[in-house]
Amino acid sequence: MKEYKEFLAEKTHIRLTDPDRYLALTMILDRASKLAKAEQVEVTEDHLIQAVRSEIAANKKAIEDIKGVSLDKDVSEYESKIKNLEVFMPAQMSEVMLKDLLSSLIEVTPEDMRVKKNTKTLMVLFLKTLMDKGILESSIDQKLAARFLSQMLK
Repeated sequence: MKEYKEFLAEKTHIRLTDPDRYLALTMILDRASKLAKAEQVEVTEDHLIQAVRSEIAANKKAIEDIKGVSLDKDVSEYESKIKNLEVFMPAQMSEVMLKDLLSSLIEVTPEDMRVKKNTKTLMVLFLKTLMDKGILESSIDQKLAARFLSQMLK
């Protein structure tokens, strides 16, 4: 994934030639900047990824809200925004692969640790295991992983 400054430069260059990508990039950079500012640090790749995920989630929520009110309303604008935002997401691990990795983690975890109250601890262990295997943390959807892990525990 490109760095924040590279995205800023790209945003400047595409302003007139690709307005849809420009708007998506603007939303991402603004949100990533706010996230970093709240932590009082420079914008990192994690901030950018988190910004993309939250923008996609916001647009999906808008689609759900619109469809909940009226089936006749056009949601193509939001679907188009989601497609433009997904371009900026790094490759994600498939759900099947994620479940397999979580299962292998649970198998090596002592029986008394396999309870829902230890979900957070096991999630940290899972992320550490992934990094030890050379898998980037940004390649997994942590919310999805936490949900799967919680479902697998007693």
